[in-house]
Amino acid sequence: MQQVLKSYLKKLTNLTGQNKSLLMLRLTASDLDLHDLDFVYQKPSFDILSQLIAGKTEINLCEIADSRNVKINEVSSRLKKIQRQDALVFEERGAKDLYIGYPFVKGKLLDGTLIRCPLLFFPVNIYHNGFTWKLEFRKDQNISFNKSLLLAYIHFNKITLSDELIEEDFDDFSKDPLAFRTALYELLKESPVSLNFNQDLMADKLTSFKEYTREDFEENHFNGELKLFPEAVLGMFPQAGSYLVPDYECIIERDEFKDVSSFFDTRTNAAEETPVSNGFKIKEEQTFTPFPLDGSQENAIKAVKSGRSVVVQGPREQANLNLYVISSVTL
Repeated sequence: MQQVLKSYLKKLTNLTGQNKSLLMLRLTASDLDLHDLDFVYQKPSFDILSQLIAGKTEINLCEIADSRNVKINEVSSRLKKIQRQDALVFEERGAKDLYIGYPFVKGKLLDGTLIRCPLLFFPVNIYHNGFTWKLEFRKDQNISFNKSLLLAYIHFNKITLSDELIEEDFDDFSKDPLAFRTALYELLKESPVSLNFNQDLMADKLTSFKEYTREDFEENHFNGELKLFPEAVLGMFPQAGSYLVPDYECIIERDEFKDVSSFFDTRTNAAEETPVSNGFKIKEEQTFTPFPLDGSQENAIKAVKSGRSVVVQGPREQANLNLYVISSVTL
């Protein structure tokens, strides 16, 4: 059951250029180039990443306001927008999509699909104490690969990656920034993922996030070439194009069902075979339908015939089932 759910969860991932976790040519109002915080606290911007890798729970970003420093005020305004967007997404979808993405991958897959996105996601929250904006590592998640990137790599480059690589949580990686990057390099070198590590990535520094037009990006990158750059962005990076993702993740985490049938049985309690009003139990030969049904559709019909109220919602191929249920209730 777990493998089935994980397989469907992967299918919910958006692999088009509309997915910000695959193609990010420019910053939006809910993004912040981490290099904009360079020496705001008399420390280079890379120090924020160093503290995240080291597992520090509270990291200072900048003051809320400073009448002597326009840069701090601009960054503070951007952080406020990001915080609002994070709260809105959580309220509407129940998803926490705020991450620091680092390092950035630039290039094209073998089929020409444009790629400009983070390789890793560091799950974070931002908040302030009335004076200072702070960053904290979210305790409910680990550092992870950008799964949208890896799934796109699998799909468009026609290769296979192990679930162990895709689900890597980096728990056993060193807390030292250089050792962490070295271990990352060794992990990818032993995998089918071909990414060009350059010397800049091993230096303890970040570079500014460079923005592109689509035309410029197309002209300056070639099919099959993917390179890593020491850029980092704090922002909203949704991992899938469906509101169902949090539900799937919750079901996987709870691990309550041994197979698909037992899951759907709990949705309608069809396994109990509740009697209808005349005292007879619902049997398969009593469900007359013009088209073949799957298990969940059959359970819905049994529930209706046993006297329950059922809402059936699904794609167009379920229209006949909807009509049957409506007709049964009407009759």
